[in-house]
This record gives sequence, structure tokens and C-alpha cells, in this order.
Amino acid sequence: MAETEGTQTVVQPGNEGGETVTTNWYDSLNLSDEYKGLIQTKHFNDANELVKSYQNIEKLMGVDKNEIIRIPKAKDGEDPDYSEVWKALGRPDKAEDYGLSDNDFAKAASEEMLKLGLSVKQAKALSEFVDSYTESHKQQMQTANEEELERKAEKDREALKKDWGAEYDLNLEVARQAVADFKETLGLDGDVLDKLGDTIGVDKAAKIFYLLGKQAANDGSKNLANYASKSGGETAEIASYKVKEMYNDPETAKKIMAGDVKTINELNRLNKIIAESKGVK
Repeated sequence: MAETEGTQTVVQPGNEGGETVTTNWYDSLNLSDEYKGLIQTKHFNDANELVKSYQNIEKLMGVDKNEIIRIPKAKDGEDPDYSEVWKALGRPDKAEDYGLSDNDFAKAASEEMLKLGLSVKQAKALSEFVDSYTESHKQQMQTANEEELERKAEKDREALKKDWGAEYDLNLEVARQAVADFKETLGLDGDVLDKLGDTIGVDKAAKIFYLLGKQAANDGSKNLANYASKSGGETAEIASYKVKEMYNDPETAKKIMAGDVKTINELNRLNKIIAESKGVK
């Protein structure tokens, strides 16, 4: 007869027929049937395994009971209740105890974290990650938006240059001067052309204020160049425009030919602005 684990085959003394009897290793021990049944149930194959199991139990019992977490089993048709497990792992009693930011999102997130069983440490780490990711994503979106606006603005400026041609710089200065003139009455700031340009296009915004400036120039200024430079300083473009206007005006041209000192000095002043813009002293 083949032997099985935890059993042995012996020949009974005085048995002339040589019959064998299968016994268990623990049959010789003074054990009750209950304990023998336990050994069979646990499948201890020898005394060493039994003692080792007891030793492991002693080690386990040497651990503080607060350090032992019991994993609950599911009841019929229900999910296991992990409340005690989560509490032992650091989940607070109330959502407010996570100590997250005092805003609607953080409050809603805290309630969800409590349901999921997150510990205070886990909740704070997750909250910091979300904040960091959100801020980084926000900056990326802002940068991408600014780059897109700049590409559109550059396209609009090119269209405006093509439309205005040689008068581009002067007309743009007229638009800017109009912004300055209407700053207080319309409640505008210095970046209005850029801001309005982001909404309706740089070319359209510039044209609107150019028309306002042109109207103001006709009301109180001799010409657009004078209007554009009335708040102080003249660009080389405005100076060039004024020189062209002087030669195109028959009366002014006669004064230049006649050597009128005042007119000649004004012409020289404008030419100096033009020359300095080109690096000529």
C-alpha cells in the first residue's frame, strides 16, 4: 500500500499474516479527536510543521493589536466594509479633517477622497499634484494662446502694411495719438490697440483709431504728421512725411527756394531726425 503525506505503513507485531496498518504521525501523541481533526484540516505533515505554525502565531501575537489590520470579507450580495481598514491606514473621520483649500472644488474633492478611503497624507499629495498640474496646464494654455494671438497680429500687420503702403508708419502714429486723445473720455489705456486687436484684429483696430485721429487732425491740426507728433517726439517716418509735405506744398516750396530761414531750419531739423535714425551724425 502506498504511503501518503503524514502517514506511515507499519507491520503489526505478532501478525503472522504480515498485514500492514497505515497510521498517522500524530497517532502516538496524546491528543483528543478534536485536535487530531484540526491537524488533518491544516494538513500538517509532521511535528516540525505544527511547531513552526505555533511559532509563527507567537510572533504574530507579539505585535501590538493596533498594528494588525483585519481585512473584512464580503457578505452575500454586498461589498466588504473597509471603513476600519481605511481608518487604520489614516483616513480621517470627516472630510474637513483633510485640511485642503477652502474652495468649492477642494470641498467636493475632500468628500470624494473620504469615500475612497484616502489617508490625510495621500489626500494632500494628490491635492498638491492636481494644483501643480492645473497651474502648469494653465501656463501652457496661456503661452499657446499668446503665441497664437501674436501670429494673428503679425498677419494683420502685414495686411495693414499692404493696405496703407508708404503711409503705414504715419497712419499708425495717428492711430496711437488718437488713443492718447480719447484715453480719458473713453476710459482707454495705452495698450488699447493691442487689446482691441486681440478681439477684432490689429488691422481693424488701427483703422478705427486712425479714422478718429484723422477727424481730430482736420478739426485742429494742419496735417496728419503734426497731429501724430503733437504729444511730443517725432519718428523718422513722421519726419519723412513732413518733408514730403513741405516740398509738395507750393507755398512752402517757394519759401525753401527763397531761403526763408524759418522754413529752412524746420527742413534741416526734420532731415536731422531722418539721418539720425539711419545712424548718420
